[in-house]
Amino acid sequence: MYKIRGCVQRLRTVTNFFLASLSFSDILMTVVCIPFTVMSSNGLCMEMWESHQSRYIYSLFIMLLQYFVPLFILMCTYTHIGYMIWIKQPPGEADSTRDMRIASSKRKTSIYYIIQADEVKAD
Repeated sequence: MYKIRGCVQRLRTVTNFFLASLSFSDILMTVVCIPFTVMSSNGLCMEMWESHQSRYIYSLFIMLLQYFVPLFILMCTYTHIGYMIWIKQPPGEADSTRDMRIASSKRKTSIYYIIQADEVKAD
């Protein structure tokens, strides 16, 4: 239990939060915006089809290409990035003193940015 908690604490860096936020926003944008874009573009263009089945197949194909394929690619890409950042061991020999020094430096940098943000808000 301690090993997992220590690993999670070590991964809470500004960069990791930024990457997680970016991936979440990309997937959310894909899930929310693309279906409405497809629906609105279909509403602007009157298409004349010989049969309802042809129109349905075409719409399904377009939905697959414009929505599900990019969503699947984004999910695979960000899953791989998350695996590389949070699960996979970084290259090189493990050195606990070096890792503690780097984590301390990252905490100091995070605190510095928080203080700077507070000063900007105060102005």
